[in-house]
Amino acid sequence: MHEQVASRIGVTSITVIIPDFFRASTLIAHKFFFLRGAIMNDERYEKAELRSFKPHTEECCKPCPKPPARNCLIRFTPLQADIFEELLDDLIASIQPAFSPPMGPLPSVFKVLQNLFKSMSLSLRDQADLFAATELPITAYEQSEGWSTALIAATQTALTELYALSLLACVSGPVKDGWVIRIREAETNLAGIENLVPPVIFGTLLAFNGGSSIAHLKYLSGLPNLGVIVGSDFISESIPVISLSSVGVSTALFPNTNYAFSMPQAATITAFSAGFIPGDITIEGGSVSIQAQLCRASPSAAPDAFFEPVPGAVIPMSPTLTGNISGFSCAGSLTGLNIPLDAEDRFIILFTASSTGANVSPTTISGTIGANLTLELPNFEILETIVLPFAGATLLDLDYATTNGAPTSSGVIGFGLSESIPSSPGQSLTLNPSFTPFSTSVPQGGVITSVAVYFGVPANTVITGNGFLNIEVMLYRFVAPDMTASPIPDFAIQMPGLATGTYPDGSPGIHAIATDLNIEIGPNDRVLLVFTASFSGSIGSTNSVTGSASGGIAVSALPNNQDDLADSPSLPTAIPIEEELL
Repeated sequence: MHEQVASRIGVTSITVIIPDFFRASTLIAHKFFFLRGAIMNDERYEKAELRSFKPHTEECCKPCPKPPARNCLIRFTPLQADIFEELLDDLIASIQPAFSPPMGPLPSVFKVLQNLFKSMSLSLRDQADLFAATELPITAYEQSEGWSTALIAATQTALTELYALSLLACVSGPVKDGWVIRIREAETNLAGIENLVPPVIFGTLLAFNGGSSIAHLKYLSGLPNLGVIVGSDFISESIPVISLSSVGVSTALFPNTNYAFSMPQAATITAFSAGFIPGDITIEGGSVSIQAQLCRASPSAAPDAFFEPVPGAVIPMSPTLTGNISGFSCAGSLTGLNIPLDAEDRFIILFTASSTGANVSPTTISGTIGANLTLELPNFEILETIVLPFAGATLLDLDYATTNGAPTSSGVIGFGLSESIPSSPGQSLTLNPSFTPFSTSVPQGGVITSVAVYFGVPANTVITGNGFLNIEVMLYRFVAPDMTASPIPDFAIQMPGLATGTYPDGSPGIHAIATDLNIEIGPNDRVLLVFTASFSGSIGSTNSVTGSASGGIAVSALPNNQDDLADSPSLPTAIPIEEELL
């Protein structure tokens, strides 16, 4: 391939040695030293504008009239051109200080490139060159601790081979220019990365991990169709999503899919990262891209209102996936963010997938998911602020007495679990043992400083009688394995009353926040939110209300290893699965 490139750029007096697939890397280094100087000094690409021609057409995949067609040696189909451009973008995103080897998506990017090469009409020699050049950085990356000199050299080898491939591609001049400028941008990222220090990210870490649960992400006509919300060692079922904005996708939380938590105080997002490990499948007829995003709804929004993507908090993960993806992983990271979040706003982290190609198979990709969200919150002297999320998942049923309107049941919520328990006001509650993994203790203990809560009724809810339905929220705590939860004294939030009548679709939820609190909790205490309903006035024919409940608690605590706050790692867990098509 490189003899052909040398001829094209007018160099005929240099003999290029083409190594076998397993030949020593020193020969490869000499070969690419020549190519780097020859190709990169081509001023034509200094002025190229980074544009995308996706989806590529047959016209894009014809050779440009200059240089002559005899230099058009490597054919691309429009779909292969789409995938190649996506993978070049993935190279740029993967060669970053935020990814420190051996952790990061770069090996998977090169593995997907190898899948692409298998699908192309390449000579055995060209295919061997490309496989040899891309296999070197895969091995070096997985064996390195940080960006070593050997890894950088191996990655440069692969980038130079991709230059050669781009220059010999049978595509139009503008498409070729776009590819070359992308490769040069990846090389710019690579230059000097050995001496760069990964960014140190300060702040409160919110770890979201689906554990071993399998997320099923569906796409139709190239667009996301079903997404999944990630929690703490749990995920939601697959839920419908829709593209309502240019930023990302949106979703509505219908009854029994309430996984949104409330911010207990204002904060700023400083970093956001996410990962996806697919199952053992083969993607044919196109490519699939994974995306993670933070979505927000206002505290007064209806429980089934759309959660919209937060601008700047959308992660396109690398690499784009095609071919056999067994053992691959996708990742993305955003640092240096400055995205404000308002107190009481409700949030979810949503994973979706999209595709390139008209006949992609399968139409669902499954795997494990995880994400980290770093927040800058006000700290007090040597203390740090920790956020505990709460979301009931399923609807709460809250009952009250027909005689005096007093509460006769309690709705308990952790993060991803809820339960309605018959009770009297203020009494201890015997919990389902399942609440242990759906609650969190704070290492070293701490002080609760603020609590935000939300409650919304489903569409067409009818509250009968003449008066107001009142929702009150208390804090309970328990110490596992003892599943008896006791109320924390001298604390309750009285939410705005719900008037009698019918609540149509889109009726706003009610919300409240308590700040400047000073409630001590011990290192083994697990805190829960407990909702109750009472009625003031003349009670009608019904004496219960059903609704979605969520919240958030801010705790000031002594600094501790943030990893201890999660019961499991925030990265997704790699496990073998059978692909289940939806």
